Amino acid sequence: MILHLKRATLALLMTVTCFAAYAQKTVTGTVKDANGEPMIGVSVLVNGTSNGGVTDLNGKFSIANVPNNGVLKVTYIGYKEQRVSVSGKSSLDIVLQEDNTTLDDVVVIGYGTVKKRDLTGAVASVSADALKANPVANVAEALQGKLAGVSVLSQDGRPGATISIKVRGGGSISQSNEPLYVVDGFPVSDISDIPADQIVSIDVLKDAASTAIYGARGGNGVILVTTRAAETGKLTISYDGYYQAKWAAKTFDVLSAQDYVKNVWSYANALQVNHDGVAKYFGLGAANGNHYAEYANMSSHDYTDDLLQTANGWNHNLAIQGGNDKTKYTFSANYVDDEGIKKNSSFERLALNFKFRQELAKRLYFDIDARYAQMMVDGMEPRNSSRGSILSSAFEIRPIDTPLGTDDITLLGLGEPGCHPRQD
Repeated sequence: MILHLKRATLALLMTVTCFAAYAQKTVTGTVKDANGEPMIGVSVLVNGTSNGGVTDLNGKFSIANVPNNGVLKVTYIGYKEQRVSVSGKSSLDIVLQEDNTTLDDVVVIGYGTVKKRDLTGAVASVSADALKANPVANVAEALQGKLAGVSVLSQDGRPGATISIKVRGGGSISQSNEPLYVVDGFPVSDISDIPADQIVSIDVLKDAASTAIYGARGGNGVILVTTRAAETGKLTISYDGYYQAKWAAKTFDVLSAQDYVKNVWSYANALQVNHDGVAKYFGLGAANGNHYAEYANMSSHDYTDDLLQTANGWNHNLAIQGGNDKTKYTFSANYVDDEGIKKNSSFERLALNFKFRQELAKRLYFDIDARYAQMMVDGMEPRNSSRGSILSSAFEIRPIDTPLGTDDITLLGLGEPGCHPRQD
């Protein structure tokens, strides 16, 4: 009898414990900052669920169906996350602390520094790791798609092509919209001669206050480039490089010989030119016999294939650095040989960088920052060409062999490049 009573008592206690654990209640409370001011829009959720809400204008919240042993997760941008247990409580007073980890980050602007929290506009940054992840010869190409509000466009697809960067879009119709480039505090014309491995970070200043130090030159934004500085440590020698192969993923298909003849005839008909000349030129006239069917067995040639190739690219980086508390130095060399997919186009660059710092006395230093770059670009298209690029001109050459019948192009009366005799 006593044994059965003990079992009944144990079962009753377990039932009460389970009920207490799964019982739910409504929890109310207030969220304030360190100064005691109510915080609006703070997210308050039951941890592990979607049950919750946000604080009102007075910093108050109310959440129903909260388990007795539940935990509330309180979050707000710029403040540290808090987790509060509601065990035995139905009303809470929560104080959030600021998260100074990101708000106190320092950004270099002009000749001074400012905290991100004090900027009235956006500052975009790209780290060295993100730049190295893109194996490109021009570091400006590696910025594509990585900076909000910054447009990066290549003038064409050849190696060494000019890269256009616009911050906040174009502001002028007749003048340049290029931003101001500043490398280690010195304004430069562009950054195409700086290898990615020598760059620590790239910061884009889009805020008017942060660009004020540069005057009108900063009106289109400022791109700050910070390169590697001399550091204390043992003598280290490092090398890294890569090889890449490139080819055209797809090219346009050319017309067959018979389709080409048909299209030239339609073209002549649309322009109402000398149909007899077209017929004689392609051997379609009744007097000479109709040779149209013979073009079905004639091969056509794609001249774009003669201009394209599988290209190879090499990038070599060598760095030497070391020093002590008094003397620091770093030397880096970069060599790029980037072959273009279009034949006879390439980009070659040799870049050397040397930095030296010697402490002469307390707060007195002797610094050397020397940079040398030599670049050679092949395959540049002629400007103001009425025929366009060499590649586009390849589509204007007749893709079939010498036509049947007469060779006299003047019989056509068209004068169009697409109807000119093949030029070998």
